[in-house]
Amino acid sequence: YRKRIDHEDVVPRPTLPPGVTIVTVGDDERLRHDTVYIDNASFSDHFGFVERDYEYRMARFEATTTTGWDRTRVLSIDGAAAGLLIATTHFVEDENCGYVGTLGVLKEFRGRGLGRLLLLDAFARDCEDGRVGTILHVDANNVTPALGLYEGVGMRQVLAIDGYRKTVSL
Repeated sequence: YRKRIDHEDVVPRPTLPPGVTIVTVGDDERLRHDTVYIDNASFSDHFGFVERDYEYRMARFEATTTTGWDRTRVLSIDGAAAGLLIATTHFVEDENCGYVGTLGVLKEFRGRGLGRLLLLDAFARDCEDGRVGTILHVDANNVTPALGLYEGVGMRQVLAIDGYRKTVSL
């Protein structure tokens, strides 16, 4: 599904609990490595998962103008990296919306509202950047309760894409 939330008023940054931080990765090499680990570990059980190494991620970020380390954030708890949000500008030109390309939380940190904090932070940043909304795509057959999370923060479905797969013998 494509989900969207509109930002009609100022969207405040979320209040973070004690010990929780959300930082922009930028040029921090350690945080760049953390993003690759979180991305791989948090999506390893998902349909179509392919593990990506650090060199692959660096090459992807260098090859595109819509994704970058300045739009990538890591959420940590007491200094331990726990979650990741990669925002892009894919929908800025067409819809003046921010886009959440990746949102992942490590299994051992799930169920604590960390994905919600990352989303609310992304909404606030998009609003600060003059965006009228935020968009993301989600697999409706996700192994996590992602749909409930997105609907719980006010996102609505604006598009459904049906996908099918079939195993064939060769």
